[in-house]
Amino acid sequence: MSLPVPERPRFGGGGRRTLALNSDSAGVVLGGPAVPYGDRLLPAWQVLMDLVADASSALLTEEIRNRRGLSYEMWGFANAYRDAGVWRAFVSTAPENVGEVVETAVALLEERAGLGWTGEEVALAARRTAGLFRLEAEESLEEALLYGRYGLLGGDPQWTLDAQVAAIRAVTSDDVLAALRAAVDPLVIAIAGID
Repeated sequence: MSLPVPERPRFGGGGRRTLALNSDSAGVVLGGPAVPYGDRLLPAWQVLMDLVADASSALLTEEIRNRRGLSYEMWGFANAYRDAGVWRAFVSTAPENVGEVVETAVALLEERAGLGWTGEEVALAARRTAGLFRLEAEESLEEALLYGRYGLLGGDPQWTLDAQVAAIRAVTSDDVLAALRAAVDPLVIAIAGID
């Protein structure tokens, strides 16, 4: 018996907010709504985060950190919940580089939303994502926690680790493009560390 999935909350829209912190560095977070557990595109969101910021060859990592040298830390992830989801890409930078980081990141995401990734690029990212997912479940407690999230919260009591890994590996470039287009509309930007 599957649990009823509540109606998805409405999201008010994108925007930008700056928070003052006492720090010699600034954090830029790009993000917005994603999908809940049980959504067929959840594996695509997980692969998308690898393509956007998690891998050393990711879109934002390549340009902002590797080419321009504007960041020393970067990561991205998509979290699902029972009725909603959220994604975030974090970029740590010097306060004087915030404007360039935001402008570059937004331009890269919007440009890629028009182009997408090749099937080969998505397949490589899907293999990486599936491998990391399996590694996360290496201990039996971690696998049980994953079952709690995907099987119980997600309303799929038949959920298995192998099936989830297979779903991640089956993600297509069209799935990732659909997730990215949803990610950039609306896009939320938060900046912390500027006085």
